[in-house]
Amino acid sequence: MRDGYALPVSLAKNIRRLRRAVNITQTDVGQVLGVGQAAVSRWEKGKTLPDATMLPRLAVTIGATLDQLLEGVDTQYDATIDLVRQGSE
Repeated sequence: MRDGYALPVSLAKNIRRLRRAVNITQTDVGQVLGVGQAAVSRWEKGKTLPDATMLPRLAVTIGATLDQLLEGVDTQYDATIDLVRQGSE
């Protein structure tokens, strides 16, 4: 525990754990969401993240709620990441 809170987990680990729990392949998830199997693999490895607008459909596809999908994910805002996303460092 850290400061009274559970240690953060990654979205990648949650996606993989929940997908495997319902025996759905990465290919199946990708087909439902309109992305390739490679994209789902990158999400599960933590190399990239799914678009935020895709999270509700992803959760339903793997038989989870958004709360389950995001459980334990560190949601602390990091302005430097946001600035990089906007292209202004």
